[in-house]
Amino acid sequence: MTTSDITRQLEQIINNDAVLRGLFEVNEPGWRYFHVGKTLDSDPKRGFPMFAWSTERDRTGKFHSWVWQPDKNGWKRTKTVSHAKRKTAKARALRMRDKYRENR
Repeated sequence: MTTSDITRQLEQIINNDAVLRGLFEVNEPGWRYFHVGKTLDSDPKRGFPMFAWSTERDRTGKFHSWVWQPDKNGWKRTKTVSHAKRKTAKARALRMRDKYRENR
């Protein structure tokens, strides 16, 4: 029996069992966001950031808040902060949005 045969058999076992498949799949935690749009931003050349927070824990058991900034290739994640509670992550995203509105 070769290594590739063993690998195929293991893949079959994992794919046929929902519990095992769940252990090996990597899912990104859900998240929500606030988008600062054109009507709120006077400088369209800078782009309009999104202020987001995770609604589920990641692998480390933490929630996160971050800012998505538009760039020429799509969106770039910046200013990521970890939190113990989801409520804190959402509050941080709101504070970052409010700070952005004040400084524009």
